[in-house]
Amino acid sequence: MADSISGISDYYRDMALQSMAQRASQTSEATLGMNDFIRLLVAQLQNQDMLNPMDNTEFIAQMATFSTLTAINNMAEQSFTTYAVSLLGKEVTAAEINPLTGRLETVEGTVTSISLFESSGPRIYIGDRSFSLQSIMNVGRLPVPSISTEASLPNGKEGESYSMKLLVADAGKAELSWSILSGNLPEGLTLTAAGLISGKPEERGLFSITVKVTDGDKLELTKTLYIRILEADKAENVIKPEEEELEEIKEAEKEEEVDPDDGHQ
Repeated sequence: MADSISGISDYYRDMALQSMAQRASQTSEATLGMNDFIRLLVAQLQNQDMLNPMDNTEFIAQMATFSTLTAINNMAEQSFTTYAVSLLGKEVTAAEINPLTGRLETVEGTVTSISLFESSGPRIYIGDRSFSLQSIMNVGRLPVPSISTEASLPNGKEGESYSMKLLVADAGKAELSWSILSGNLPEGLTLTAAGLISGKPEERGLFSITVKVTDGDKLELTKTLYIRILEADKAENVIKPEEEELEEIKEAEKEEEVDPDDGHQ
């Protein structure tokens, strides 16, 4: 019962691009540094009224504000440094926009070193590539979506109503669409796009299907499921297919793929 996952690498691309643009805008438009404060203070002193000069108390208050701003700036720099150093040896995902192609490029790996002497702030190194702290998308591994429904579905009873909802773990809020990739359900049962297997089975036996779930071509998962339909008076609430029966299905599928003339002398 093999599971197949594809297309996961682009799942968070749009969100990351928007987040990076917002942080860049906030940094460039909403930041007032110490140099800006000094220029304002000097301009105020140069353009004060000679007949009504700046009050000493007001001047001291502004100097105190300047000292507070300096202390806050130092604390912020120390905080960035501490955060950067804490990433050393951790697995991260970083991203930057390629200036040549305009596309978002992501790199996953372990932080091998930290540079603290860059004018733009600390930079982390993943192998031989460096990234700013604002380029970090996540620390550690994000949960990978998977079909959480067990491979062995609950048994059904011939001629009686059956209903089973297929589930996906960690898929976010995207709308999912289900379909059967291979195999067939018992006659009378259908799988809806919402992932609901329902109906009244009209034939007995052990059946296998491979289902596929997608969400707008960003995520695609597949999984093989098994369902057994028994006579109404013999079926129990939940009985998983025996391993021997599963092997018989696999062997029968293999024999169908073999040329009937193979093996003859």
